[in-house]
Amino acid sequence: MCAIIKLLGNTNRYILLITKNVLTKFYICGIITTLVKTNAAEVNIVSVVVVGGNDRMATRYKEICRSYNCKAKVFTQMSADFENKLGNPDLMVVFTNTCSHKMALSVSRKSEKHDIPVARIHNASVNALKSVLEQYCSI
Repeated sequence: MCAIIKLLGNTNRYILLITKNVLTKFYICGIITTLVKTNAAEVNIVSVVVVGGNDRMATRYKEICRSYNCKAKVFTQMSADFENKLGNPDLMVVFTNTCSHKMALSVSRKSEKHDIPVARIHNASVNALKSVLEQYCSI
């Protein structure tokens, strides 16, 4: 049995509990949850925002982030209310070659305001994204 519990609050952090055969109660943010547990492995799911890149590659970027235990939002074009849609991620990746100046400035403002690390990459390739995720996220 496997359970994913989202921690309440402003964070996008999750706890993944891989479980077997022993009944245990967890007290998380005021909610008591009963789970079957032994050999619990705690895994942080990092939230990542990818800004820029190619429209056709958006689903591929999400798949790559998922393979590194990351939850991803991908913005290849400027949308209405872009700065609020960014949320409060753990990491922002900006493909500077395919990103507008306005999007890059919005990312810079958001990162300075909330102390979010930003990885700026010139190339919008799969390998470039993988190299950034290897530095910031664990498999």
